Amino acid sequence: MVSFLPFRALRPVNEMTSAVAALPYDVMSREEASAMIAERPQSILRVTRPDALLDSHIEMDDPEAYRTARAELKRLIAEGILRLDEEDSFYIYAQQMGEHQQIGIVGLSSADDYWSDRIKKHEFTLPRKEEDRKRQVKSLGAHLGPVFLTHYPHQGVADILKSQSAREPDVVYLSPEGISHTLWRVKHPDEVSMLAKEFKEIDALYIADGHHRAAAAARVARERQQDIGADDQAAHFLTVAFASDELLVLPYQRVVKTLQGTASELLEQLRTRFIVTPCSVPDDRSPDQPVIFPPQQKCWGMYLGGQWYQLSMNETLADDVAQRPLTSQLDVSVLQDEVLRPFLAVEDPRTCTHIDFVGGIRGFRELERRANQYNGVAFTLAPTSLSELMAIADGGDVMPPKSTWFEPKLSSGLFANLFDRELLEG
Repeated sequence: MVSFLPFRALRPVNEMTSAVAALPYDVMSREEASAMIAERPQSILRVTRPDALLDSHIEMDDPEAYRTARAELKRLIAEGILRLDEEDSFYIYAQQMGEHQQIGIVGLSSADDYWSDRIKKHEFTLPRKEEDRKRQVKSLGAHLGPVFLTHYPHQGVADILKSQSAREPDVVYLSPEGISHTLWRVKHPDEVSMLAKEFKEIDALYIADGHHRAAAAARVARERQQDIGADDQAAHFLTVAFASDELLVLPYQRVVKTLQGTASELLEQLRTRFIVTPCSVPDDRSPDQPVIFPPQQKCWGMYLGGQWYQLSMNETLADDVAQRPLTSQLDVSVLQDEVLRPFLAVEDPRTCTHIDFVGGIRGFRELERRANQYNGVAFTLAPTSLSELMAIADGGDVMPPKSTWFEPKLSSGLFANLFDRELLEG
């Protein structure tokens, strides 16, 4: 049983939603954030990416950035752009991207559940990034970026989501990226109690995206719980929970900037472990070559020297991989262990400086562009499935870095959890 609480969301007044809402802080560069702020001067990016407002030598984890973020949040509240809801509520959150729709619940999850592993992890965190997020949350007195959670499907929760989302929505926002974001506020005490009751039947939650935010928020919540004690909400943090059958998982592609020899030498090395076949991508079809889309499990695409290839394991390698633990059988693990490390000197993808990770939403042409820019090599792979992710988390194991890319992204600025009410004072 997991804890999931309603809360009073800090939200834009409806007419300001499109001016405030933005992509998450960590999916854009400083320059991109600056350009977005120029287009939308009241954007929540002024709070989540304060470095975009400051001199170029000031990084996101500089104390000046934290002070700027708090001042900008206080200003948005003082000017009436952001307002705190009057009652504790849950929020039904639907996203539509093309034909894909996903619908989940916004609420507060428990730091105790995080520490006791009822909120399950599948990635390591980087200490500096985790500390930055912790300092940002503490300085703001708010959770602006929700942690993206998933759980096994639950019929009672699904029925409530269906009934609540059948009524007129409270917020409808179409992002510049063409993603529709819709919110329904669940505020009647009986409906709130019913949703909380159904959610208590869920045994575990899984972090889909936001391991650093979760770790930082849980640390802040634990400290606040120790300081405040009786305030139950102080021991919780902002999350959005989706059933696993709602979500779209894309792969994280790889671009290695430097070869360790010639392209011909790399192909020769690969043929010792893989069957290498020239192929095409969907928007560049050749009648005599297969199209590598969508990528299949245990089958990788590679762009090298202006040509796409398909890599499939030879019989010896396939037999070897089948004997490995589940984590080592993942496509990202096989690519790392059998290609990137031995042939391209990517010893640790967390620290290697000559590898780029490219979200699957970016497409084949972006991979080609980067590989051509560096005179390097790009790889496509099938997405890690949610069943694999959840099985690995259940086993207490850790997946390789950049194993999953969830799309669409949760919007920032549509809702926040304000636990420092001093910001409401004039």
